[in-house]
Amino acid sequence: MTDVIWLRPERAATGRPAAHDRAEITAAAIAVADRGGLDAVSMRSIAVELGTGAASLYRYVSSRDDLLDLMIDATAAECRLEPPTGDPVADLVAVAEGLHEVMMRHPWLPELAVTRPALGPGGVAVLDHVLDVLADHPGDATAKLEVFALLNALVATFARNELAAADQSGRAVAYLSHVAAGGERPRVSALFDELSTADPDPRGRRITALAALLSGLLGGRALRLGNPVPVQAERHARRQVDPGERFAGEVLRGEDDQVRRAALGIVDVEQVVAVVFGCGRC
Repeated sequence: MTDVIWLRPERAATGRPAAHDRAEITAAAIAVADRGGLDAVSMRSIAVELGTGAASLYRYVSSRDDLLDLMIDATAAECRLEPPTGDPVADLVAVAEGLHEVMMRHPWLPELAVTRPALGPGGVAVLDHVLDVLADHPGDATAKLEVFALLNALVATFARNELAAADQSGRAVAYLSHVAAGGERPRVSALFDELSTADPDPRGRRITALAALLSGLLGGRALRLGNPVPVQAERHARRQVDPGERFAGEVLRGEDDQVRRAALGIVDVEQVVAVVFGCGRC
């Protein structure tokens, strides 16, 4: 059996009475990462945070990898999960916004969510909620896992970009301002002028983008959940749907295996799912 920390006892069966538990150790690790980033996370730094010896932590976790898994999953448990409303796109956007809020609170998290996703009790709660939202959708189990994996990947990508922009935008804006002021590139000058007067709304842009992507993934505007249409009307609607939405909808419903494989080749969703679940072709 794969060695998963949540399948192991909380602590070693022998030795002194427990002075701490996994929840305390995880909270300490998250606090260290929030202050100093992932490079600051080590058995020694966590021990200092807890006021104990590093060797004692090995009674609860066997490696730094265990710590990272616990940290990822504990942050998933912070996500607000509201009862489904019957509008799957709105409900999934709400999940995405909850995940985004958590990732922005823990700047080290987006990178881990992409490079080494973990699934424990907190992540399973989010998965179960997504499956509840998609309960009436005709997509099969694999397709619904792809929605879950894509949702996490999209949110992590948004969060990574926003966090990077916060660090780098000042330098970029300074140079862009210099170029615009020179007047040698009128299109750049016009762009800079427009951006300077625009009302920045990253949350609005993010929600709009997520809603559009999810609408396409769930089958397009006319094929939204809770809005069944007769076969002839469906065919007509599919002719009217944006090609990108139709493509995403076909991927989810699995109507065209070539389309499905092409999309997976682009997004590599099944690899993400395989990593999340540790079960190859789930």
